Amino acid sequence: METILETMTERLFLPIMIIISPIYITPWLGVLLGIFGCCYGKKLRLLALVGLIINLFLSLLFLLILIEINQHGS
Repeated sequence: METILETMTERLFLPIMIIISPIYITPWLGVLLGIFGCCYGKKLRLLALVGLIINLFLSLLFLLILIEINQHGS
């Protein structure tokens, strides 16, 4: 029964992780946007700040999901 449950969990979470994994990279894009925003005016700076906050929130969410999966796996 446990092996069936494990394979179901793996099949369910693997596509989700593939979809979510780019979110882990996006904070670096947010940082780059922030640098360009500082160079090119106030509107871009505000947009970059909002983008960076959203990206950091999403990466934190991603890390929490990973921790949750690791706890269930062991």
